[in-house]
Parts: sequence; structure tokens; C-alpha cells
Amino acid sequence: MELALGKEGHDTPQFAKVTKRLRDHRGNPIGTAHDNPILDTRMYEVEFFDGSKQALSANVIAENLFASVDEEGHRHLLLDSIVGFRKDG
Repeated sequence: MELALGKEGHDTPQFAKVTKRLRDHRGNPIGTAHDNPILDTRMYEVEFFDGSKQALSANVIAENLFASVDEEGHRHLLLDSIVGFRKDG
């Protein structure tokens, strides 16, 4: 699953991929699932395309996914600028 997330030191969202669910020192998954998203405490690791990693809660991941998908399920991104546009005629 690919996300566009804000990252410290960057002005624009950076792409990251959810790589795994985080586990404690005993190997048990961190957090528990819940039907109420506010009470869902699962933690996941995301890896940015530059190789850096960050721990994120399921809530942050879900919020990001819902913010970047329209009601028909199509993904959209905002453009910062258009470079090299040319019109004929």
C-alpha cells in the first residue's frame, strides 16, 4: 500500500509504503484492532522511497488513505506546478 505522507524536512508529501506491522520485544503485534477507529491502537512501519522508516498508527494510515481517494475509489494528488506547458495554435 502506497501513501503520500508529510515528512519532517520536506515541503511536499513524500511517498512511502507500509512494510509491516510493528512487534514488541516478545514478538507480539503492537496495539489492538477496534471497530471504533479512535480506539484502534495498531502500529505499522512505513518506508519512504529514500529508505528512511517511520512508525505510524493505523489511524494515521487510514486518514491518509481516505484523504487521497474520492467517493468512487479513484486516487488523486494535488499538483504543485506545471512545467513546460505548450499550446499549439
